Amino acid sequence: MSVGMTEHLRKFLEFLALNRNASAHTVRAYESDLTQFLGHAAAREGVAVSDLRASSLDRAAIRAFLGELHRAGVSRATAARKLAAVRTLLRYLRREGAIDDDPGSLVSTPKRDVRMPSHLSESEMDALIGAAASDDTSSMRQYSGRSTFCPPARRSAASASARRPSCARRRAAVT
Repeated sequence: MSVGMTEHLRKFLEFLALNRNASAHTVRAYESDLTQFLGHAAAREGVAVSDLRASSLDRAAIRAFLGELHRAGVSRATAARKLAAVRTLLRYLRREGAIDDDPGSLVSTPKRDVRMPSHLSESEMDALIGAAASDDTSSMRQYSGRSTFCPPARRSAASASARRPSCARRRAAVT
């Protein structure tokens, strides 16, 4: 009789903790992600997780799991993390001889979300320029005026007032 997936999962998590020296938090995260994947694969096969065979964890099962995550509105980063956990389990199962190939290598990782950079509003920009123009150092630090208007090599000199006219000219040019 073959070993059930719950036993494979238990041995894999033990392998992570002992051989890869993974932290308890990492092992718990792997356990959560893989339990979700195995539950999905078992439901897809119509069997209990303990009766799920390692050979049924194929490319189609992985893609169906990723599709379900997408339909559930899970972020791409979370889906990629879960896929990484599945791939690690499948490599382990292959190394242990439970499966013949590695179907995880056949599934591409979800692309990362592209986020547009945020911009300062007009009032925030006015406050930043106003803070840089004033001699109040607390306002300067609050709005990072020195970092914005003075290059790093001159920042310490500007703070010591040695090159203040140079920075003043830069601020005048910006406004």
